[in-house]
Amino acid sequence: MKLKNNTGFTVLETILILVIVVLVFSLGYILYKNHHNSLVKKNGYFVLKNLGVEFRPSNTLSGITVLPSPVTTGKTAEVYITDTASENAFQACQASAGNNAIPLSQQKQSESFAILAKIPGKYSLGESALVKQFNGFYIAASYPNGIECASGVASQISHWQVESEASYKALISDMKLTAKLV
Repeated sequence: MKLKNNTGFTVLETILILVIVVLVFSLGYILYKNHHNSLVKKNGYFVLKNLGVEFRPSNTLSGITVLPSPVTTGKTAEVYITDTASENAFQACQASAGNNAIPLSQQKQSESFAILAKIPGKYSLGESALVKQFNGFYIAASYPNGIECASGVASQISHWQVESEASYKALISDMKLTAKLV
C-alpha cells in the first residue's frame, strides 16, 4: 500500500491564507488612512476633516501635517498642526538635547506649532485666539503648543521658537482669509 505525501499546502489552503492576508492589510490600510489623513488636499485647499473646515495655505506653510488630539471638555474636535520648517527646527533642537531629549512617544505632539479646536457656540473674549466664527461653532487656536525643546543650546531653542511662531502666524492668517465649511 502506498502512503500519500501530506507535506506542504494545498491550493485551497494557499488561496485561503492569501485572502486572509489581503483582508488584514486592507483593514490596516483603511485604519491608517482614517487616522493619519485628517488633512486632505482638494483643489489647493486642505481639508481638516476633524474640524469640518478647509483652508488654502500660503507658500509660507509647506509639508503641513495634522495629528488628531484627544478632545478636552467643551470642544468637539482638536488637532495638532506642524509643518516641515517647525518639525526640522524641533528635531535639530532635540538632537542637541542629549540625555534630556523628549521621549519619542511625546515628540509628535511637541513639535507641533499650534492646536486648532472646534468649539460649539459663539466666541467670547479671554479664550484661545479666535481663528474664525462659523454658524454654531468657531475655530480657535493656541500657541505655543507642546513641550518646549529640552536642549540647553539657546540658539537651537531660539531657532525652533522663531520657526514655530512664523508658522503659527501664517496658519492663522491663512485660516482667517480662506477657511470655509467642508
